[in-house]
Amino acid sequence: MTFHFDIPPQAPTVRGLAAILANGLNGSSPEEILSVPADFYHEMNLQEAISQQRLTGFMGILAHMKQIAARNL
Repeated sequence: MTFHFDIPPQAPTVRGLAAILANGLNGSSPEEILSVPADFYHEMNLQEAISQQRLTGFMGILAHMKQIAARNL
């Protein structure tokens, strides 16, 4: 699967978070995307670098990607 994001330049943090997901998951199978744990960001210690609100948005992007993956099984 390949994901493309259209995020305005005025949102650099969101662009960076979406890039993490795109770089990590582009080229993955739907099954691989669905297997990503919801708290995977702990391994990168993102919770120490960004706010809870940003993490919630980050996980929302992942949840959307998983919905798309589930439709492509």
